[in-house]
Amino acid sequence: MTSGGSAEHSFGHSSAQSPDTAGQRHVGEVATETGARRRRSGQTIAYTVTTLAGGIGALVVLGGTVFSEDASVVDFLLWGALAALLFASAAHQWWFAGAAEDRSQRIVACTSSAEVEATAQQAVGEVDTVRRLRVAHPGLGLRDAYELMQAHKREDKQEQPRDNA
Repeated sequence: MTSGGSAEHSFGHSSAQSPDTAGQRHVGEVATETGARRRRSGQTIAYTVTTLAGGIGALVVLGGTVFSEDASVVDFLLWGALAALLFASAAHQWWFAGAAEDRSQRIVACTSSAEVEATAQQAVGEVDTVRRLRVAHPGLGLRDAYELMQAHKREDKQEQPRDNA
C-alpha cells in the first residue's frame, strides 16, 4: 500500500514534465486538491479492474437469468443488485482513491512535536499514545500515528545524551 506520496516515490518516475506533456494526464493519475498530480497506486488500479470484472460477470449471469425459463424475479433482482454494488464499489475506489491517506498526511504535517510530546506524557504506554493521537486528530491513520510516536521517541533518545553531558 502506498501513502499519498508523489509519483516519483510510488512508481519510480520523475514528476517533472516537459511543456508538451504538462496538460496531459496519464493512466491512473489524478489531480489533488492543491492542483498537484499524483498517480493512483497499483493496488487501487488492481482493485478497480477486478471489481469491474466481477460486475461484468454479474451482468453476464443477469443476462442469462433473463433468458432462463426457470429463473425467478428474486434471481433477477439479486444478480442486478450485485452488479450495481460491484460497479458502485469500483467507481468509489477509483474516484476517491488515496483521499484518506492524503488527509492523514496533511494531519501529520500539521502536528507539532510539542503536541506529540504532551500526548505521550499523558499516555500510559505506546498503544495509549497512538490511540490518544488518533482521538485528538480525527482522520489520522494508524500507521501515521505510530510513526509520529516513533519519531518522537527517536528525538527523545537523541536529546538524552546531550542532557546528561
